This record gives sequence, structure tokens and C-alpha cells, in this order.
Amino acid sequence: MVSFLYLKTKAEACGIRPKEADQFFASSRTCSSCGHKKGDLKLSERTYHCSACGISIDRDVNAAINLRNVAVGHTET
Repeated sequence: MVSFLYLKTKAEACGIRPKEADQFFASSRTCSSCGHKKGDLKLSERTYHCSACGISIDRDVNAAINLRNVAVGHTET
């Protein structure tokens, strides 16, 4: 597995400034559309359903969008 330090070093060598998300950021449990946080999400639940805005999205895609938003500064961790 590649460490964050390795990726950070490679990114900085290419002129990219990486941002690390807080390890407790609930990327899978937070709606990427409206920001609503779901209380509990079982690993067996592969689709994220938001009770606030009604979006249904693959759990991993939802988490990836949330992490991208952290990277570009749209979300605080």
C-alpha cells in the first residue's frame, strides 16, 4: 500500500499541493448533495439514500465526491 507521505512527496514534486482529510471525516455517511449526515450506515448498505434531499447514489461514489470536495475546499473535515 502506498503511504500518504509517498503520495505527498510525488505530488509536491509535480507542483501539486495535496490536502489530507481528517481520519474521522464521515465521507460515506455525509450526503454529497446536501451535506446531511446519516447516523448509522451498515457496510452491507451499498447505496446511500439521503432522507433530507432524496438522492440515491452508490456509497463509494458518494464518499469519493465528498473527499474531492474536501480537496478543492468546498467542505471542512
